[in-house]
Formats: sequence, C-alpha cells, structure tokens
Amino acid sequence: MKDTTDYRKELQQDYARRRDLKRRKYSALSRYDIQIAFSGNKYLAYCTSMYLKKNHIKYHLARLEEQREVKPQARKTISQQLTLF
Repeated sequence: MKDTTDYRKELQQDYARRRDLKRRKYSALSRYDIQIAFSGNKYLAYCTSMYLKKNHIKYHLARLEEQREVKPQARKTISQQLTLF
C-alpha cells in the first residue's frame, strides 16, 4: 500500500508534467503519442494527455484527502482550477 509520501511525490510529478504540456504543447508529446496512439492527430494526443494528467492529479488529491493530508475544500478548489485547462 502506498503511503502519503508516495502520493505526494506522484502528485508533484503529475503537476510538473501538466505544466510542461501546457508550456510546450505539441512538442511535449512523444512520437509514439502522436503517431501510434493517435494516428498522427496532435490535437487529440494533446487533449487526451491533458485530460489524463488532470485525472491523475484528482486521484492523488483524493488519496491524500483520505489520509487527511489535504482538506476536502482544497481538493475541490484545485479540481475546479484544473478544469480551466
């Protein structure tokens, strides 16, 4: 079972990846993401990657909330901000 430290580490990695995607857009995607997984559709690859990172962040926040590391209102606020894309 993962502990709080693991969830916090993964949360920070997901935040960093999401920031990288927002900053570099298509250039942050791998050749595999674009060519293989999404048949060359850069836009779909980018949107899916952003959606996936948002869900990873929400997941880790929920686990930390369960362990009383994040207050429920904080998770709700962060989730709303992530929706802004």
